[in-house]
Amino acid sequence: MSQDGGPAFPIANAVFDADAPDAFEQFKAATSQSQGMSLRDYFAAAALPAFLSHEWMGESAKQFEDPKNQIEEFRAFIAHKAYLYADAMLAEREKS
Repeated sequence: MSQDGGPAFPIANAVFDADAPDAFEQFKAATSQSQGMSLRDYFAAAALPAFLSHEWMGESAKQFEDPKNQIEEFRAFIAHKAYLYADAMLAEREKS
């Protein structure tokens, strides 16, 4: 399995017309769209609402001193934490 957990919602047997003149282009389009988001991205997205709704969010925001970059830094901080949880979930999943 890949480090990102593989596709979260793969679509099996993508459909394309193998006899069409542009069959290869159809195949590339069908298979690239069939992979879906990674399981790591899905886990991070699932963790994100908990971070955004938690009480500590206001306290955590205070650690960013520069008012010009505060919002961007805080968003990066929250995204980083969500991916840390996603990575922990993938690691735990590998143990099973």
